[in-house]
Amino acid sequence: MSYKYFCMIKAELSFDVSLNIDHHNCLFISTLHNLTLHKKCGEIKGDITKEDKTSVYTISQSEIDENVRGIGLGYKFYIETIKKCFGLGGMEFRSSTSLNEMSIGVWESIVKNNYNASFVQRKRDPYYNVRVRDKLII
Repeated sequence: MSYKYFCMIKAELSFDVSLNIDHHNCLFISTLHNLTLHKKCGEIKGDITKEDKTSVYTISQSEIDENVRGIGLGYKFYIETIKKCFGLGGMEFRSSTSLNEMSIGVWESIVKNNYNASFVQRKRDPYYNVRVRDKLII
């Protein structure tokens, strides 16, 4: 008679998001770091423009390492990036106008879970956006 024993091992991973701003070229780069494995595993790049005297951050390119896809990390990475941009005075954060299936999924989750996020339908180049929340009056 033979016996097989199975043991489940759980690993906890830790991540951090850093945001770098190039004021001279009006660009931003947000990087997702896996602190446990000491490696970069995602990046969001984009442009910073002024509209009505406010800063608008617009994604031009984003990528997440395929080893960490499908676990909700993309959503958390975008949310942390948006918070950091708003913390630096940004008033609006926009998706790229060219979206793939994965980025649409992330943006749909952002819209579903945040009242200040929406899909902006235009004839050409629709996009998703998040605006700084209005102050709540109680």
